[in-house]
Amino acid sequence: MHESPNKQNYTENNSGIGDVGGGAWSWCSPIGWGQAVRPFGAERWWVLALLVASATVCAATAAAIATRRDVGAGLFTARRGPAHASRALPHTPALALRLLRGALIGWAAGLFLAGL
Repeated sequence: MHESPNKQNYTENNSGIGDVGGGAWSWCSPIGWGQAVRPFGAERWWVLALLVASATVCAATAAAIATRRDVGAGLFTARRGPAHASRALPHTPALALRLLRGALIGWAAGLFLAGL
């Protein structure tokens, strides 16, 4: 197979799938900000201010949300259940099995279908 000389393949340009390179898209990600610091090249320490500012904004937003949080409340009112557990739940492993029943059935079905 002959490829054109202008076309680079995945291994030649050393980039991963979804890599945005050093262009404008890299400024949309905190990972891109960390790479833009370039600690061993043309150092740009001012880029760290973006990380500090975004962390400050996130912490302030979390604090504001936490002050308005109504602990113990939910979208639905709590229903009264039985005073005692059924005989099918005598121990902790039985409760864990009951709570994880859907996930276990889903995984078992998925593995069964994958094995077909």
